[in-house]
Order: sequence, then C-alpha cells, then structure tokens
Amino acid sequence: MITIHNCMVSAMEFGLLIAAGCLGIFIATIHGYLGQTLLLNQTSLRTETANRMLFAVFHLSTLYWLAGGMLLLWLAFADDARLSQWGGGLVAATYLAAAAANCWASRGRHFGWMLLTGTAVLTLVAIW
Repeated sequence: MITIHNCMVSAMEFGLLIAAGCLGIFIATIHGYLGQTLLLNQTSLRTETANRMLFAVFHLSTLYWLAGGMLLLWLAFADDARLSQWGGGLVAATYLAAAAANCWASRGRHFGWMLLTGTAVLTLVAIW
C-alpha cells in the first residue's frame, strides 16, 4: 500500500542521493582542475618517473570520486533499494576513507576532507 509517508521518504532519499552525487562530481572536478593548475604544474620532482607517478596517483583519486558521484546519481534513479544501499554504502566508505586520509595527511588544514565527509553523510542518510 502506497502512503504519503512512503512517497515523501522516497522523494527525500532521491533528493539526497542527487545532492550527494552532484557534490561528488563537483569535488572531483575541482580537485582535478585546481590540483593540476596549482600543484602538479608547479611540482618538479627529481625524476620523470616520480613526476608521472605523482600525476597518476593524483588524478586516479579524481577519477574515483567522479565515478562515485556518477554512481550516486545513477542509484538515485534505480528501482532496487538493496542495490542503492550496497552501492551507496560502497561510495560512502570510499569517500570516508579518502576524507580520513586527507584529514590525517593535511593535519586537518585542507578543506577537502570536510567535503568528502559531507558527501558520505548525505549518502548514508539517503540509503538508511
């Protein structure tokens, strides 16, 4: 039986997943652009191999966050609640791990960990 409560909860979950997905894509875009222009273009390590490794690792995290945001947007339109819970949980765990590493590495001075934590919290609220 469909009730107004069920419809409102579904709309809230939908909206939160959309917001989390958009925030994840925003984080990835800003990370990739600012990191390339402000950090990677200015950095010159001792060897070309070290430069390539830094570039690859940096942009791989950008790719993961972009994929996570896109997955959250896709899950917002999925009909399977179980799929949304597992997929959203996986993305939230990935974002929380990245937030913890970011906070630890920057000693809390970089704002990225707050954005990643916010995205993970939005996702967790949406799926539970």
